[in-house]
Amino acid sequence: MAHKWALDAVERLLRDILETDAPFGGVTMLFSGDMQQLLPVHRFSRDPAAYCFKTCGWYGCTVALQLTLNVR
Repeated sequence: MAHKWALDAVERLLRDILETDAPFGGVTMLFSGDMQQLLPVHRFSRDPAAYCFKTCGWYGCTVALQLTLNVR
């Protein structure tokens, strides 16, 4: 899982480049994977869940979609 600070930096960069206040500048972003499998590691933290992207301010604007068909 990506660190919260890295995704916040990308989010701010896209808002600045596209000059809009929409999260990620209105660009559709895809985050995939199992969000419960791996948390980001922070050296001095007692709570690694505090650094996952679910704690970001823009997470409330996201839409979670579930795969219904395994095409593998």
